[in-house]
Amino acid sequence: MTNQLNGNEKFESTTDFNLAVVLVTLGFHLETLVKDNPAKVIFVFKNNQKLQETVKKYFSNQLAINPQLLFASQKTLKTYLR
Repeated sequence: MTNQLNGNEKFESTTDFNLAVVLVTLGFHLETLVKDNPAKVIFVFKNNQKLQETVKKYFSNQLAINPQLLFASQKTLKTYLR
């Protein structure tokens, strides 16, 4: 994830679709999508400590998540990509 600054607010972005799905499933608000490159979409979230901790847990396989909610979030994000 890469820090982006917009005014006084800090944002985190990722091109990792699965990470974005997990973050949305866990209640993090997707601020925007950047579709400048047709081969990659950038998912942007507000940065905070809870988000950073969740990302660390994601990459260390320490998250438990409801699969039905996960698949619903995945379906929703896929519709945003169209």
